[in-house]
Amino acid sequence: MAGGAAQPELSLPWPALRRFLLACAAWSFLLGAPVAYLAHLVSSRSAPVYLAEATLIAPLRAVAGVDDAPAVAPPLAPRAYQAALRTRELLAGAWSHLTGRPPEEADQRELSALADALALRWDSSRRSLTLVVAARGPDGETAAARANAVAEALVAWDDARARAEVEGFARSLESQLEALEAQAAALRASGSRADQAQLGPVTLLATEVRQSIALTRARAVAARGNLEFLVPATRASQVAPNPLVNAVTVFVLTAMAVLAAGLVRAGLDRRVHAASGLADVAGVPVLADLTRRPAFSTRGGYRELGFLKAQLDRAVADGGEVLVTGLAGGAVQLVASSLDRLYSESAEGPPVKVGAALLGSGEALERAARADAVVLVAEPRTADRVELRQVMAWLRRVRANVVGLVAAGPSGAAAPPAPGRLRVRRAP
Repeated sequence: MAGGAAQPELSLPWPALRRFLLACAAWSFLLGAPVAYLAHLVSSRSAPVYLAEATLIAPLRAVAGVDDAPAVAPPLAPRAYQAALRTRELLAGAWSHLTGRPPEEADQRELSALADALALRWDSSRRSLTLVVAARGPDGETAAARANAVAEALVAWDDARARAEVEGFARSLESQLEALEAQAAALRASGSRADQAQLGPVTLLATEVRQSIALTRARAVAARGNLEFLVPATRASQVAPNPLVNAVTVFVLTAMAVLAAGLVRAGLDRRVHAASGLADVAGVPVLADLTRRPAFSTRGGYRELGFLKAQLDRAVADGGEVLVTGLAGGAVQLVASSLDRLYSESAEGPPVKVGAALLGSGEALERAARADAVVLVAEPRTADRVELRQVMAWLRRVRANVVGLVAAGPSGAAAPPAPGRLRVRRAP
């Protein structure tokens, strides 16, 4: 950004990400495993539901007979069969086939329960229409019996539809015959020679209509629909409950909930959880990390402060002043005393004055402005990033020379002294 301060890059250290993922995995297992087991147990005790399917086929053709009376009725649209599947006539026929009782005795509640257990899907191609009647039941035999009974009822309904169409055609022919007979009677009664000349054609047409009616009535007896059984329902599969699928689903949902809660918590958490995070927030390098185990030397001082002292030697001349400041009083005092001990042990010229002050007053800021170098002490796990940014803003306003940060443990505490030789990091 031209003419302005550089925007800090968003970074996500791998240790912090790994710690977050491990915590989410642990909580997901602790919470998800019992909930998944409970879901598996509840699903195992639930009433099972089985599904059976019977397949019907309808060729997409229409066979025409004499006088345009169809011998085989053309198939309907799939949604028409779906609507017919909910009619009381069809459901009563299927119920009668299942129970062996007359359709008139069917109770509406039983028919509603049967309708709720049914489903119809279809697949249309260029040459045929395939209908799949699916039925659910408490066991496999019941589901298969329902699917076959409903499929047979649907075929019977389609046959009845075809017969009704042929009978409707026959009734229309009968209406024509009645009109022709009435016309012939009127012609006979008129006594006119002109009317007598028309009587012959009318009588011949009436005779042809009678023949068509007889043929149509004969074909109505054998008329059938276009549906045929392709594959009857022979076996059923359990569709619910599925304990394993339910348990896995509940576990995954629990893990997602834990992950979402972790992300929300991480977004609301203003603490800095690592020494590298202090550097990202404050904008100055971490020159000493006292949170690691080998922080103490055998003399009771901090071995990590050797690198800090080397950096201060470059910024502070002999006889200068170093101010150790921060918001954690115990950590500031320990770091200041350890750094003062290092200077006193290695003093070759005028000693460097090391002071300590808590940032919380104008006097501390004035001391920071007068000091040749300022070392900021912060505890990674308790430091608030908003407060840390505000502290750095205060120090920049008074033009304090902040050399770097010291990451201290809780209240300045660190691990017990580790045996070994004192190693001091050298400045590059």
